[in-house]
Amino acid sequence: MKSISFQNVTRVFTFVGVISALAQPKPALADAISANIFNNTLFNQTSPGAPVTPPFYFFNIGANFQTPGSYNAATATYPGPGSPQSLTLTGPTVFDFGSILFS
Repeated sequence: MKSISFQNVTRVFTFVGVISALAQPKPALADAISANIFNNTLFNQTSPGAPVTPPFYFFNIGANFQTPGSYNAATATYPGPGSPQSLTLTGPTVFDFGSILFS
């Protein structure tokens, strides 16, 4: 039976450690996000002239990204009632939330 020296064992563990470090999976890069926030004014035009006072407002918060499946949930935080708000995945690469009408 052959004897194993401490130096040979150290070399084997060092080699295994280097291979392990090189073979570890790399973390996935995050997909770029394009965020959008819109404040909307709603007018009712009941005559040929432009409406003067808007009766309602609402806002939208959303995000777009390139690769379907990159994100499965999104949340928006804003000042006011209902915050934070979960955004709905409305398409493979789109999150969106539309507020209720307010005056």
